[in-house]
Amino acid sequence: MDGYELYLYEIIEELKLETVYMPEGKEKTVISNVDINRPALQIAGYFNHFDNTRIQIFGMVENDYLYDIDHETRLSNLEKFFSFKFPCLIITRDLFVPNEMIAMAQKYEVPVLRTPKHTSAFSARIIYLLHRKLGEQ
Repeated sequence: MDGYELYLYEIIEELKLETVYMPEGKEKTVISNVDINRPALQIAGYFNHFDNTRIQIFGMVENDYLYDIDHETRLSNLEKFFSFKFPCLIITRDLFVPNEMIAMAQKYEVPVLRTPKHTSAFSARIIYLLHRKLGEQ
């Protein structure tokens, strides 16, 4: 991190994120990776090369896919996804957060946040913030 630290609560405050679920003490999670991930492949069950140190950004594509797969596959893929215990999941577009997702976030103590911003615009903002606060890596 080159001596720089960025806490999850700082991201929440600066980007005005809504807290959907926050495990006790996780707001003090240190964010150390300037990269983010759109987990469409992981939601589909593909985890090769998955970097769980990245903040996960969940947009309309990921949301739509969850509703296109059967319940058993959705639960299995969400369970595996959340078991990686990444720093947080941020839902864009004020999308509905399904109960299965909240249950897995609780089970694995992964914060879930939400923003009304569109996914591309939000992704640009958070990448800029991460680079500004953490520097190039």
